[in-house]
Amino acid sequence: MVTDWKQFRARFPALERQVWVNAAASSPLPLPVHEVARSHLDDLLLHGDRDVGAWLAGVQQTRLLLARILGGAPEEVAFTPRAPATR
Repeated sequence: MVTDWKQFRARFPALERQVWVNAAASSPLPLPVHEVARSHLDDLLLHGDRDVGAWLAGVQQTRLLLARILGGAPEEVAFTPRAPATR
């Protein structure tokens, strides 16, 4: 698979002005993630958790996609909360 790095970087508007190196704690969002998050928040604002079934289906679709990309089985993909920050 050949990656078009210009096209990939275009998804991160913050990269037009800055570069992140080893951004394990926090990093800029790509546009597709921002759009999905905004859509989800708008849905919550207008409908509460009425669409929780669709959200769970989206989690399963993501699990299937990641398993295919990583060469594993969907049941091997888990989503966990981030580790708490320590100081």
